[in-house]
Amino acid sequence: MTQELIIDLKANGQDFEWYPTTQDMISTVAGKLLNLYGDGFSLLDIGAGDGRVLKGISDAHKHRREGRGEEVAGGCRFQYAIEKSPILIQAMPDDVTIVGTDFMQQTLIDKKVDVIFCNPPYSAFEEWAVRIIKEANCRDIFLIIPQRWKDSGRIADALGKRKATAKVLRSADFSDAERQARAKVDIIH
Repeated sequence: MTQELIIDLKANGQDFEWYPTTQDMISTVAGKLLNLYGDGFSLLDIGAGDGRVLKGISDAHKHRREGRGEEVAGGCRFQYAIEKSPILIQAMPDDVTIVGTDFMQQTLIDKKVDVIFCNPPYSAFEEWAVRIIKEANCRDIFLIIPQRWKDSGRIADALGKRKATAKVLRSADFSDAERQARAKVDIIH
């Protein structure tokens, strides 16, 4: 993401509290996915921004296979996105399929994928996390959310209803990110 893109988003009223996932965060998720799924999985990024997470995970998958001397056409099998900003949709890689534009207007049960990833707006992280945990039609969920998620009874209740546990893969922040923020977050699986 460039400063020009942020300026363009702000000028067009499309800056929806977007804090781009850092390369270190992407690497953490990609490493876990490659260990879980090996050579193929489908991925839905909710609030996908410019598609950097989808591209980063696909590139990590591709690099791993190339390292084994295999011919590779692409990364993960299928890449899907829900993204509200037309400017960010235009910035996404061509191999990403847009399956929705407004998360709050989407159903998730009809979007069967192996993995859902989301780095939601932090002002509404609890609402987004609860919806994803309750409604997702997938095997694995990865969230990057403020560390205060641990105090959320609603998130704990959603995890209980899904008979799931949350594991913190790593804690991080955006102090050295392209778009800096004070938020302290956990990368959760």
